[in-house]
Amino acid sequence: MERPGRHPRFLADPRQRHRRRSQVRQHPPPAHHRPGRPVRQRFASRRRERPARPLRRHSGPLHVGVQITAARRSALYRFTYPAGQPANLLFNVATLLRSGSRTLEIQSLVSSKIQIVSPTELAGSTTVKGGWNKQTTPYTVYFYAVTDAPAEASGVWSGFSRQPGAHAAEGGVNQPTGAWFTFAGTAERTVRMKIAISFIGIEQARQSLAAEIPAFDFDATRNQTLALWDRALAKSTSTVQRPSRSRFSIPRSTTPC
Repeated sequence: MERPGRHPRFLADPRQRHRRRSQVRQHPPPAHHRPGRPVRQRFASRRRERPARPLRRHSGPLHVGVQITAARRSALYRFTYPAGQPANLLFNVATLLRSGSRTLEIQSLVSSKIQIVSPTELAGSTTVKGGWNKQTTPYTVYFYAVTDAPAEASGVWSGFSRQPGAHAAEGGVNQPTGAWFTFAGTAERTVRMKIAISFIGIEQARQSLAAEIPAFDFDATRNQTLALWDRALAKSTSTVQRPSRSRFSIPRSTTPC
């Protein structure tokens, strides 16, 4: 297994959202948007289409196939591991958003935690400062993840020390922390993982995942997201104020995150 500090991230790099229109479109309408707030015409014209297909990419030198679809607070991943290659899934809870360097909104890691709950479940949190609106008070994002296949082996790392068979790890300021699952088999195989996040706690993330993606049906989750986009765009209104701007409204969520 590769040294934890240098492994390819299993999650798509958040910076790719600014480069791949398909990934931006794959997410449901933003719940935080305020009706009536001006939105640039360029954004409105390009996003007034429902997402056409899930994001696809290959991760790392082993060419693991990755497909992603999403609900409002959760996502479903489909990993395809090539034959003859190890099937590892790594969770790096020390990953930060670094796309705000030009606006001085870079995040800094305060602490992170991860726990292997069972051979198919993981949970944890990441606490950061900075980021959106240059936050000076640390805030925490919690997550809960579950796979459709049990791991044959697992472990955690803290810093650059790996602990095979261990079930929990914590990291401090700017300290790498994470966990891994290794799945059995040498033939080509597919592993699905669903994950949800929350600003409230792990239990809230677990409840959101159960409500939004109850099964591992990738196509059904994708179709549900498409239907959500269709309903939202059918209700949206557009009032041109000037040639370069329009008004664009989306229904706002009232459920907790």
